[in-house]
Amino acid sequence: MSAYKDIVEGVADDAAFLFILRDVMVNQPHCYRDDINKIDTRLEKKLAALMATRDVSWELCLEALHYEQAGEIFMAAICAFSSQNSQKIQHVVNIATKSEEGIDALAWALSWLPGHLCHAWIKTQLQGQEPQLTYIAMMACSLRREDPRHYLTVLFKQPENTQYAPLYARAVRLIGELKRADLIQVLDAAIHSEHSEVVFWATWSQVLLGNTSAAKDLKPFILSSHPHQLSAVELAFRVLPIKTAHAWISELAKNPAHIRTVIQAVGALGDPQAINWLMVHMRTAALAKLSGEAFTSITGINLIQQGWVVEASPATDDTVDMDEDEHLPLPDAEKIATQWQPYQQQHLQHPLVAGQRYLLGQPITLDHLQKVYTTGNQRQRRAAALELALLQPSHPLLNHAKKGTIAL
Repeated sequence: MSAYKDIVEGVADDAAFLFILRDVMVNQPHCYRDDINKIDTRLEKKLAALMATRDVSWELCLEALHYEQAGEIFMAAICAFSSQNSQKIQHVVNIATKSEEGIDALAWALSWLPGHLCHAWIKTQLQGQEPQLTYIAMMACSLRREDPRHYLTVLFKQPENTQYAPLYARAVRLIGELKRADLIQVLDAAIHSEHSEVVFWATWSQVLLGNTSAAKDLKPFILSSHPHQLSAVELAFRVLPIKTAHAWISELAKNPAHIRTVIQAVGALGDPQAINWLMVHMRTAALAKLSGEAFTSITGINLIQQGWVVEASPATDDTVDMDEDEHLPLPDAEKIATQWQPYQQQHLQHPLVAGQRYLLGQPITLDHLQKVYTTGNQRQRRAAALELALLQPSHPLLNHAKKGTIAL
């Protein structure tokens, strides 16, 4: 029995690890849809093996939950909801709600499960009196891209829900993700909330619903080190008029602490006018990789395939923090500077025009965006999903991190 338990324990450990690995991979520039599908298949097999040994698996889940870690909570939630045992489910929920990481893991488990195993719980919490659990249910709907319909409408009429900022923020975010245009007045009220989280997502949703002039209200989030600064940048610079975008970038660049954000804004804007500026910043070690990513986002040039990269020097200090650009290629600044102009003349049928917007070297069109969403890396797919939602007023925002995201 001990040997058998050891085998199952190995499977459980693998499942927890794969969830954490997947959580990192879904936003990495070196990962593609096929990579996510492969890890989803591996994770699904591990979870299926746990389902085949329910009693032993649950015993191991109880032991693992003592650590209160995201991977273990995800695995235990899958096992608990698959059993449809209310006591097991409640035990996992009690552990998960102790931390933000636990809540996220539980919501992801609910997004992973087939509907018949989780819809009843989600529906119960949407009607419930505990805002934290309603928040988890709303987050699950967001990740699944499923419309709570009447429950979302009613939620905003209940003070106990709008007084709980995380729930209020996630609910107004869902309005934009699902394009619930019938709730536009809810957003008009939410932008006056005392909670910046609510104000941000209400403004974000207004833009997604087609009110592009609301992008100007994202400026305070862009010019400060707000937790949603990057999300504000990724949306606003896709809808701002070019001249306005340039002015905001200049203002942002006045603070040297925001230089990375400036580069990200340039990439989101997609104006080739910035290419020479990006090539200059490729010569700065701390900014080289990010500048290269923005260059690719505008031009569509794969630096590795083109041979415009150099091998990064390995870190020699074991105490140094992990490089947030670790998986980006290191551009060869000298080679790019000398070969970019000849490349345009030899390989581009239509030269990139300053003052126009591009994503991966092409104008923003429906066909191109669909191709990027299908074939691009995970960050490029996230960008394409935003562009698709902006281009089509009634089209929900695709979840590039969703399980089994095979095609449009």
